[in-house]
Amino acid sequence: MLDEFDAISRERGNGDGSDARIARDSLVNQLLAKMDGVSPLKVPTLVVALTNKRNLIDPALLRPGRFEVQIEIPAPKSAKEIESIFRVHLRHMNSRGRLLTKEIKQEANIPTYDELVESLSKSCEGCTGAIVAGIVRAAASRALSRSVNQHCEIDTSVDSMFCECVVTADDLFDATRKALS
Repeated sequence: MLDEFDAISRERGNGDGSDARIARDSLVNQLLAKMDGVSPLKVPTLVVALTNKRNLIDPALLRPGRFEVQIEIPAPKSAKEIESIFRVHLRHMNSRGRLLTKEIKQEANIPTYDELVESLSKSCEGCTGAIVAGIVRAAASRALSRSVNQHCEIDTSVDSMFCECVVTADDLFDATRKALS
């Protein structure tokens, strides 16, 4: 798995002859040689490269026998698509009781899981999946920080310290505001 593949696979030549360009060209040549050696391996091998800048990758790497299958995953276009991404990232948190919803605590001002996800999705129209994942991570970090700060003063045992570590709607919407600003 090669993430940010464009950083090491830029198109060769057309450069200024700088040391950086020569080193990058050499790296692309090495990649090409290694990719040509994958087919004869006894163990089935799948090489996956990820990029959001496909146009920067040297065309020789995209030829048959190398990275011949290319799948473009577009950014979500609707609130429903963003909602499905939120559901993926919140599913385990919710199932483990670490997301404060009406299903966990019956109070008037707490939304149900479905209401929370729908509301978050509407406020994040135009966001990418990476931004949505970042929002969920930031909200979890905020909840953990709050839990540690509250319990350090009261009780220092680890078990009680993390019992109240629950992500709230406020955590998620605060993280959303920060991500979108």
